[in-house]
Amino acid sequence: MIKVRVTLEDYLKSKYFEVKEMEYSNPVKIEQVLKDAQISNVDVFIIVKEGCIVRQDYILTESSEIKLIPVIGGG
Repeated sequence: MIKVRVTLEDYLKSKYFEVKEMEYSNPVKIEQVLKDAQISNVDVFIIVKEGCIVRQDYILTESSEIKLIPVIGGG
C-alpha cells in the first residue's frame, strides 16, 4: 500500500484543504493524485517531494509526502 500525504501551501490551504492523506495499491503519477484530490493543476506551480522539485508526471512508487506550492501572482 502506497500512502501519499498531500500538503498545501499558502492560499491553496483556504481554497482546498491543508493536508490530505490518500492510499493507492499501485504506483501512481502525481497528476493522478492531484485529480483524485480534486486540485486543479492550474493552481499548482511547484511540487516538492522530500526536498526535491518534481513534475506532475513523476511516479510515486513508495509512501511519500508531497507539498504543493501555488502560482504567485502580483500586480
